Parts: sequence; structure tokens; C-alpha cells
Amino acid sequence: MKNGKIDEIVQGKILNIDNELPQNPNNTREKYLFVNDIDQIAHLKIMEHDIWYEGDGDEILNFYRGNINIRYMYEPFFQDNKRSYFWAISATETDFERIHVPLYRDIIDTLSSIVGLPKITHSEKNIQKQIDLIYKENHLDNMISQSVVPLTLNEGWGCFKIDWDLNVSEVPIIQYYRAENVDFTYKYKNRLTQVIYKDFYVKGGETFLLMETRSLENKNLKIIKELYHLDSANNLTPCSEQEQKEKFPKLNMLEITIKDFPYLLSVPTIFYGDSSNIGYGRSIMNGKLDLCDALDQSVSMSGMACRVSTPKEYFNTEFLERDNEGLPKAPKTFQRQYVLYKGGKDGSGTPMNSEPVQTTQPNVDYNGYMEYAQELSLHIMQGTVSPATLGIDVAKKDNANAQREKEKITVFTRNTIIYVLSKCVVELMNQSLCVNEYLLAVLNKKGVVVDGKKEYVITQKKYDIHCEFEEFADASFENKATIYGNMLSVDAITPELYVEQLWKDNISEAQKKKEIDYIKEQKDKASGGIGEMFGDNQELDESETSKEGSEKDLRNESFNRNNG
Repeated sequence: MKNGKIDEIVQGKILNIDNELPQNPNNTREKYLFVNDIDQIAHLKIMEHDIWYEGDGDEILNFYRGNINIRYMYEPFFQDNKRSYFWAISATETDFERIHVPLYRDIIDTLSSIVGLPKITHSEKNIQKQIDLIYKENHLDNMISQSVVPLTLNEGWGCFKIDWDLNVSEVPIIQYYRAENVDFTYKYKNRLTQVIYKDFYVKGGETFLLMETRSLENKNLKIIKELYHLDSANNLTPCSEQEQKEKFPKLNMLEITIKDFPYLLSVPTIFYGDSSNIGYGRSIMNGKLDLCDALDQSVSMSGMACRVSTPKEYFNTEFLERDNEGLPKAPKTFQRQYVLYKGGKDGSGTPMNSEPVQTTQPNVDYNGYMEYAQELSLHIMQGTVSPATLGIDVAKKDNANAQREKEKITVFTRNTIIYVLSKCVVELMNQSLCVNEYLLAVLNKKGVVVDGKKEYVITQKKYDIHCEFEEFADASFENKATIYGNMLSVDAITPELYVEQLWKDNISEAQKKKEIDYIKEQKDKASGGIGEMFGDNQELDESETSKEGSEKDLRNESFNRNNG
């Protein structure tokens, strides 16, 4: 171990295994920078996206206030455009209300919600039982919905890490590391050969960094842990073995080698690749921060215009109520009462002919700001999510088909996320089952004697795991009954497929079998085909009233049949 910055240590580990560069380093954008610190810019980029995702106006203001005074001075060339951001410029002013529109977070949270949770299955009951236990023990439902999907969408990448600790759990322990705390190394452009994890600890007022490197060498998994002392300037100093034992006596620092094991026990999550940083990902909101800043500016300016256009009232003090000392009292906001009588005179004897209150209001067109804000909102959502998904401009009179048409962009984005996430979940569970086999062997003391030594080996390294997600913007139950019923009536599909597509997981396997038997029985009896069971084959009305009524009738009829 050696001294240095965090990025320097990580880069040293990466270059130590002949990491291939994606392009000629002399042709990179470094020549356009002031200090050529690519890593610092990457960290600042992640930090900026995290601030916008947090959605707190005070945090955004504090971030850009620090940037305008410190970070933009450090790298003035690359960050020059951000100097002109509304949040950066307004940070130097006081007594100005800044309004943040959390559209950035709304988009990511909404996409995370509609992605849903995976259903992981295996044909063997014993394997399925292990999968369910691993899923439950690690709270994978919360991890995927609250961390994996939103953070990967926001930061661009992350990574599942599989650990084990029999003092904590008898099944593999799964953790998720966000972009700032994990680095990757590739060979042959897309072969992941090394993952570096960073964990931070505070002990006795001191900060420590535990750097764990997992690499594949000659088809063997090698895990090395190193402990560093981290100072306020992010300088790292290796901790001695004695200091490790004193500060962290329970920390296992032993080097681990798992022979003939082709997995890193790590599964990166990258939904959208980054062409400027091969092997890593980019935020789904990459390139949209300019628009988000302009949106906040437009809404803030409309708020200021509304404030400026507030009516102003000028009171003639001669008509105001007086206190005991004869001084005029300030008028109340409500219940204002004035008495004006003709011929009255003021204190100097002059007749009072003027009005007691005069109201003025400037004509400020703040509607233009809001129209501009709406245009900006559409540009921000463009290519990522449909306005209808966020509840924008959704006409209640639209039928189900029209609504699904509006959701097309959302469906495309969701399909991209699910395609990647499904592969990640399958790989995660496959590697977890391998570790689970190892743990079961340790717990049951079923080792293999190799060269006179008892070793615990992993015999099965590949499992046939299936992962699927619920459909989004799916057709209504009534519509599916009509479509699949027509197909069944002409023998285009089997009764088994009809029941599966219609009911999915809403009824048990026993109920499905009863439904299939009923359909086959009715099909034999019906002279006009199975379509008669559902009425004629005309397209059904999608209005809310008819849909709810007929759908309820269909469901009640079938459920009563299954439960009867």
C-alpha cells in the first residue's frame, strides 16, 4: 500500500492489471481543461445530479454558491457555462425568492415506481425456496425500488455486492453501492475483470477508508482488503496491521481466494452507457440540467412578477382613525371602515374633498413566464417519460387505447430499464445461489478433502433462473377477455394460454386448472364456439361506467365458479 489521493490509489490498482483505454488518451478532452483533473469533474458531475435529485432548494443554492466561489475557480474552462446558471448567479443576491420545481425527481421516482418489482422463479422447488429466502432476508424489494433503480437512473451506474457473514445471516448478504463508491476495470473492451469498492468509517474522530478489490486471475476469484486513514484533504495513508486490529478488531482483512470460480460476486447496474466514459453509465437526466435550471428561473421570475404586481394602496391619513395621541392608526387588512361626510374639514380648516384610499396595480405579464415554463417542462420530459405519466394534460374523456398511446415514451423507457435490470437480477441471484451452496456446505460441514485439507467447494455455477416484471399500461381485463376469447373461439390459442394471459397471478394454480376445465367443457357444449361465452365479438365500449360494470361481472362470474 502507498500514500496518495483516493483517485490516485484507485487508478494505480486499475493500471496495475493492464487496463485497456477506450481511445487514444492524447485525443481526449483533457486538452480543453485547465488542470486536467478528469476524476474531479466526474465526482462533481455525480454530486450535481445527486443535489438535483434531492430536490431541496436550499441544498441546490448551497451547492452552486460553493461552486461559484470555489469549484468553478478550480476548473474555470470546463465549468464556464454553469457560471451563468440561474442558481449560480442568484446565489450572490439576497432577498430573492427562488422557487425549485422538483420535476427532475418526479421523473426518476415515477419511472422507479412503474418499473415495479421482479418476480424471480426457478423450476425446482428447493432452488425456489433458496431464492425466496435470499430475496426476503436481503429486502431486495426495497433495495431495488428505493436504491437500485432511482440511483442508477440518477447517477448512471452502481453495483450489487455479494458478501457472507455467518454471524449475521446464513444466506448471502447483498449490498448496493452507488456510483461514487465503486470503480470498474475492463479487458477486451467489455469484459469486467476487477471491481473496487470503497467503504468509509469514523472511529475516534478519525475517518478511515476500507478499499476492497475483487479481481479474476486465472479463473480464480481474489479478494483483497486494504485499510487507509483519510484526512480532510482526501489524502490516504495506509494503516498498519496493529492499527487495524486496534481500531477494527472484528474486521476480517485476510486475503481470500476462491479457486475455479468465474464470478466477481459483483453485478454492475448500467441502464444507459456513457460514450465518453466507456464501461460506466450516464444519468437518464444527463444533458437536461440546463433545462431544469431554466425552468426554476422561469417559475421564480413568474413568482417575482406576481409579487411586483401586488396592488398598492395609498391612504389619506386625514381619514384614518386616530390613537390617544392624535396620530393616525395603520389600517387593518380586513374590516376596514371609513366614514366620509361632505363638508368636513381637516385640522387646518381645509375642506376634505379627496378620496380616502387610492389603489394602483402595475400590469405585469407573468403568464408569459408560465407558458415558457410549460415548454421547458415538455423538453425536460422529452425522450424519457410521457407527460401523461406524470398526470400532465390527461383528458378524462380519453379511452384506454388513447391513454396507452400517450404512454408510449414511458413504455419504451421502462422496457429499456427492465431489459437491463432483469439480466442483472438473474446474474445476481445466480451468484448468490453459488455463495449459498458454499455457506450450506460450511454450516453442514460437508467439505471435500483436497491434498489432505478439507475445503468447501462450489459445485454448481449456473442456474436456470427466470425474471419477469408486471406489464405497464396493460389492456383492461374486459378488453383482454374479448381479444383472447375471440382467438380461442377460432383455436388460435389453447385454453391454458387463454387462462394464463387473462388471469396472470391473480388466481391460484388450482383455480386456473378449474377455469381451464370449465372452458373445455363449455367449448364442447357450445355450438358457436367459445366466443359465445363472452357475448358477441364486437369491440367493447371503454367508458368508465361500462368498463367497471362488465369487468366486475366477468370477474365475479369466474371467481364464483372457482370458489364455488
